[in-house]
Amino acid sequence: MATQTQTKLKKVRFLSGAKPSFKMIRRSQGEIVMPNNNVANDPSKPEISYQFHRGALELREGQDMLPDKIDPETGDVVEQDAIEWIRSQPDFDSIVYEVVPEAPPSSEILKQVAAAAAAGDVQALVALGDEEAGSWAREDVLDVIRDAVERLTAEPQSAA
Repeated sequence: MATQTQTKLKKVRFLSGAKPSFKMIRRSQGEIVMPNNNVANDPSKPEISYQFHRGALELREGQDMLPDKIDPETGDVVEQDAIEWIRSQPDFDSIVYEVVPEAPPSSEILKQVAAAAAAGDVQALVALGDEEAGSWAREDVLDVIRDAVERLTAEPQSAA
């Protein structure tokens, strides 16, 4: 079950406060000097447009990797995906908003934690903890998992 979660690409949803059919155009970092010494975008570099439909746009992690970001440490042009590009726009959080999904109820994973703890399966608890930490990272769930692992791995106390 944990492998399935790790390979699944995360979707991110954005909303436009501007208009329902808002469009953003993304160009690769690349400029050419024209014969008249003006600088223009290199037409051989790709251009991608993101069209919001009914005010919404949904993207997946890793989608549309383009070299259009300047690394602040090296000054090199590096690749970034569409999600990172939209988040880096000056209008982000004023015209375009990211919809943060609400975490599902903890009850389902807590049932799995209880079953693994009852079976004394520390590996299953660790896997559940890794899965939770990599997804919703709900502190209440992580605390229960940590507590169960500690109880199962603690040295038995002898009555002295």
